Amino acid sequence: MTWEWIPPVVLGALLSMAYPWGKRLLQHWRRPVLEFVLPEHESERYITLPLADGKGDGRFVAVKVRNCGRSAATGCYVRLLALFRRETEGDWRRVIEIRDPEMVPWANRGLERGYACETVETDIPLTISLCVCRSVEPKAVLFQIREAGEIDGRQFADGRQRAFAEGEYRVLLRVYSDNAKAATGCFDIANGYTVQALTISAVQREQADALLARYSLGSVSESQRR
Repeated sequence: MTWEWIPPVVLGALLSMAYPWGKRLLQHWRRPVLEFVLPEHESERYITLPLADGKGDGRFVAVKVRNCGRSAATGCYVRLLALFRRETEGDWRRVIEIRDPEMVPWANRGLERGYACETVETDIPLTISLCVCRSVEPKAVLFQIREAGEIDGRQFADGRQRAFAEGEYRVLLRVYSDNAKAATGCFDIANGYTVQALTISAVQREQADALLARYSLGSVSESQRR
């Protein structure tokens, strides 16, 4: 009786068991990984452009979505989850209830901004237009909030941008993709009495996680996708 057949059979069995694990490891290694980042240079972070209605210029605040993985992230879109305002005592109060978080527009084509899903290639970030301050109304900051919702107890459904008075705001964003895990970003927006006073800064992860937990924003249903 010969045992020569045993090594090939055992080897074949081991390979058949190892193949799925190897495939998963390769997919994990090649996966796209999305994150929000602020542009390094102020010239990219704050962009002054003529407004579409012809009423002066606008100081747009830009945030980038970066893919630090090893393959392209497809079908990417960004939603504004929540908006908070700092009270005089230092607490953050939610100033708008967004029942269906709206897409934040991409701003990679100069004056042309769009809401279509985009592909984010590795190390080639795309820009979103988060908010704007207009020269004709420098004390107000406009956020891209277009779906029906509630502001200070008042309902609205006219699909327009919303202007907020000078102050400090904290905004929660989330980027979704067809083939990448959703990523959340948190930024502070400060607005003053002049257009140049509009600034943005990143929020520490711990503070962002606290807001997410407080308002149960840990996940957003994919059924909200446009």
